[in-house]
Amino acid sequence: MKPSTRDQLFKFWNTTQCYFELAREANLTLTPEREKALTYIPEGSLVLDVGCGSAEMGAHVSKSSKYIGIDISLLGIQMARTYQNNHFHVLVGDAAFLPFLEGSCDVVISTHSLEHFLPPQQVLDQMIHVLKPKGRLVLIADNFDCIFKQPPSLKYALKRPFGKARYLIRQLFKQVGLTLSSKATYFETISRPSVLIDGAYTADTDTVYVVSTREVIRYLRSQDLRIMYTAQRTRYDPMPGQDRWADRFIKNPLRRSRLFRAISKYWIDLFIVAEKP
Repeated sequence: MKPSTRDQLFKFWNTTQCYFELAREANLTLTPEREKALTYIPEGSLVLDVGCGSAEMGAHVSKSSKYIGIDISLLGIQMARTYQNNHFHVLVGDAAFLPFLEGSCDVVISTHSLEHFLPPQQVLDQMIHVLKPKGRLVLIADNFDCIFKQPPSLKYALKRPFGKARYLIRQLFKQVGLTLSSKATYFETISRPSVLIDGAYTADTDTVYVVSTREVIRYLRSQDLRIMYTAQRTRYDPMPGQDRWADRFIKNPLRRSRLFRAISKYWIDLFIVAEKP
């Protein structure tokens, strides 16, 4: 029987040292969004980092709170242990089946891992499950609410005849559904990310969840979480990753309209802080 996408990705993450070396190099500098995320973690909290990778975030969290990082990759966890201290602990585990009791964590964080989770809805459920009442969920991830921004892992699918057109139409209908329906969620996933086709890793060619900030906010609210903060655009210039046609469109005066601002307010990396009731 052919291995599932999950199983193939687990093998990739457990056998590709350069994956975590590149991630560590990118994550050593504390970005403004990660720095802001730290402000939502009360001092002395028990913090669970889901999909921690080599756990650079833990080096900062463990200065004032107890940090536990979990990742499916033994390679990532071995690298993470270089940060080990009395408040820093890491273990190998599956984000879809978190080995923690219900209501055991003060804060659950996940930074740039959500787009790599299968199935994403189940992982979100697990994060909510282990949170204490009044506990906080802090999520940072790539985001594809902008229909002109395509996941790097779709590079071969987009090269097929009408591949990009099909993607744009599908994402347009998804955004319309998320806008018009109060209950719509899609949790669209990629069955064959490009890293499993050619084995060549570049940034985010292992993306499997086409993340939507609108969708995640809607789902968290359906689980009775209170949204404390979500990042929104304050500038309306073209975004990295857009094609030339999209650049021309966004430079058009239409981008200054109220309608366009409403549609495009989440055309930015996902950054959500939510509180469990």
